[in-house]
Amino acid sequence: METKQAVTSATIHLRLVSQITDTFSAIVSNNLNNVMKILTSLTLVLTIPTIIGGIYGMNVSLPFANSKGAFWLIAGGTVLLCVLAMRYLKKKNLL
Repeated sequence: METKQAVTSATIHLRLVSQITDTFSAIVSNNLNNVMKILTSLTLVLTIPTIIGGIYGMNVSLPFANSKGAFWLIAGGTVLLCVLAMRYLKKKNLL
């Protein structure tokens, strides 16, 4: 009788531990998904200056090539695009 009760108690505790493990795994997975979402959004924002720098690094004639303030104009435009992208991502709750 006591053995049967011990087996039943052990089975119940085994199920409980299994459910706790599943819950903990789901929480860790959810946190990882949130971190990956933020990192992906930041990667998208940081790609903008890379693309603009790559385009202006080519040996072809480009707009503002002969202007004295071309660097600052392009840098300001790049920062503006990055800020707009970040605002859009925050509005869509992706950042």
